[in-house]
Amino acid sequence: RRAIEDEDDFFDSEDGDGFSSIRSSLEAFLSLQESYLGFLISNVCARMRAYLRGSAPFIQVDPLVFLSPGTGTNAPSQNFLLYAILHLVCMKEKDDGDDIDCIKNDAIILNKGNRNMGSVSLLSCAIFIARSLQKTSELVVEGLIEDGMTGKVSNGQLYSKLMEDYQCLWDVFIAPAGGSLSTLTFSEDVQESLDSVRRLLVTSVDEVLAKNEPSDMSAVSIARALTSVELTSSVHGLREALFREYTLNIYPVFKRHIFHEWACQEAKQNRFGTRVSIDKYLMPSSYNGMTKGSMKRFLRQVELPNGVSLHRPSPKIFTSGGDHKSHQASSVALVFGTDVPTDSGSVANLSESDGNKSVRRFAAVSLQAGEPLQHSLVPNSIPPVFESYAVVPPFHERPFLGTLRDEKNHRITVDGWEVSLTNFTFASGSSGLDDNEWLYCVSLVLRKPRVSVQSKRSRKYLSEQDIGLECVHKLVCDETFSESKSDRNEFKSPLIETESDGCKSRKMLVSSEPSEFNRKLQEQSWSQSVDSSSDVIVGLAIVSDRNETFRMRETLSTVYSDFCRRNLCQPLVDVLGNFSNSCVEESCLRSILEPYLSFTAAKWVDRPIHDQEHQFSEISGTQLIQSIPPVPLALLFVTVLLEQKVVLASSRRGMLMAASDAIVQLLKPLEWKHLLVPLVPESMMN
Repeated sequence: RRAIEDEDDFFDSEDGDGFSSIRSSLEAFLSLQESYLGFLISNVCARMRAYLRGSAPFIQVDPLVFLSPGTGTNAPSQNFLLYAILHLVCMKEKDDGDDIDCIKNDAIILNKGNRNMGSVSLLSCAIFIARSLQKTSELVVEGLIEDGMTGKVSNGQLYSKLMEDYQCLWDVFIAPAGGSLSTLTFSEDVQESLDSVRRLLVTSVDEVLAKNEPSDMSAVSIARALTSVELTSSVHGLREALFREYTLNIYPVFKRHIFHEWACQEAKQNRFGTRVSIDKYLMPSSYNGMTKGSMKRFLRQVELPNGVSLHRPSPKIFTSGGDHKSHQASSVALVFGTDVPTDSGSVANLSESDGNKSVRRFAAVSLQAGEPLQHSLVPNSIPPVFESYAVVPPFHERPFLGTLRDEKNHRITVDGWEVSLTNFTFASGSSGLDDNEWLYCVSLVLRKPRVSVQSKRSRKYLSEQDIGLECVHKLVCDETFSESKSDRNEFKSPLIETESDGCKSRKMLVSSEPSEFNRKLQEQSWSQSVDSSSDVIVGLAIVSDRNETFRMRETLSTVYSDFCRRNLCQPLVDVLGNFSNSCVEESCLRSILEPYLSFTAAKWVDRPIHDQEHQFSEISGTQLIQSIPPVPLALLFVTVLLEQKVVLASSRRGMLMAASDAIVQLLKPLEWKHLLVPLVPESMMN
């Protein structure tokens, strides 16, 4: 009627067009209609929204599909559960005056606002009870019956596991002050169940502790109390109440959430990859799992709210040949040591005045398979002064506890070798290493003091026969072993023991058998050919143009522990010293290190290289704080801010590298633009 009477007034009124009042009236009317509100949260509306958006078919997934206790190892249900948990992680805090937080929780852009810190505990507590606590309780009941029949306490570890689970339940979830469930507002049903578990748990444990029984009997008594019918039923009731709370109040919200649509889209791709559908949008279907890689795709596209760390899995990087060789990229292995005397009794190319500085490089090989890449680290890139940094000074005499500690922690072996594993950095001295200013190194140095110092320490020695059984006499080619992979958590040693004509010997399996290396190894052991009137040194080092200190350090530790059984160092000394012969194959060094590199690289192969750098920086900061008292540490920080000179001294070379790195990290976002020398060789100390 208004439009017919005055068209201009209808469309150009102060309150907007004439439809504004109609829309307002309809909104006010529908907001009070229970049937309309019920339609908005129904499956029919969710299916319509999915159809209109063209995002995915709506799939009705019963909560029991991913909440039942038996679905812990079921991949399809586990994937859907992860979507549901991440929905809880992204739940936002309610603003004042908001009765229902549907709009915020249904937003596609989720990185605005603070999340509800305890929301995820509603579901995670129930899952923890169902999949861990109750299963442990069932095993403990069987263990108590068994111990009651035998009269022995043979299931102590099982009882400890139950107490650990209950401790976790209390500390993480149900503690009145500090538990994550204490931050949420529940229905009366859930609150009663929660209060009941708290009361029974405290009462049961207090009654047992009041008896002051011996530790073994106390563990049995606590296990009986924690598996009592009353407490077990109360915990089960809490689990069911939490599941009901989620199913009735949270799950309908999740079905309207964009995360649910993404889950349905992944399920649709999985479903239509196996069968043909007539109507890909409205055909009812059951949930049968998601396509492979669904979680990685999900984490890459979601924007998480404040309070949740952003994590996006990085793709794996493979070489063009298809073999994963990340542990060999831009790394060089070196062997160095004291030179063997010549026929005239002097040391080759060195004067007598050099003393224990008579150390030269025996071998250097690239650990990168195939042809080196552009700007990659090669043996010729290592400066000639490297050995002066890598060699560790002799141990100082430490009487009483110091000496005992050296023997206990194997810093000095039973055959008199001092063992040092240290990490350091030094300037690369080249601009061709992909703009890397520093080279990172870990060196394993074995030093045998001269006879006078050795006799003063009065070390005990094994017989020559025992030492001979531990030494490696030959490198044997075994292609099957080189193709096999060590488990990530268990190292498969390439060293084997063989017996021929009643004689036992120790051999090493390698990818290619070096004839000259074996010939020299069997002629005479290097440890017996060097001059013992002065300190004898031999070392193995790995150098990288990236901070891979953790991987390199673990590699050399594994090499030492594998070769030097029974705290006997000569097997490794003879193998490394054999590289002093110019005729042996330097490539043999790569074959020797290959299984150890593969084992240690397995722990980092799925992670970006900068993870090691970040972890090293964190540990370096901790070491610096633990080494320097608060006041000197504050003065050090101020001194560096004022761009003054700072000299660090330590008996531990690794500490110098950690301290210099930590100080630089403390300055961020500022940068140290002046001279930085993390380590100077012994000749420059004064």
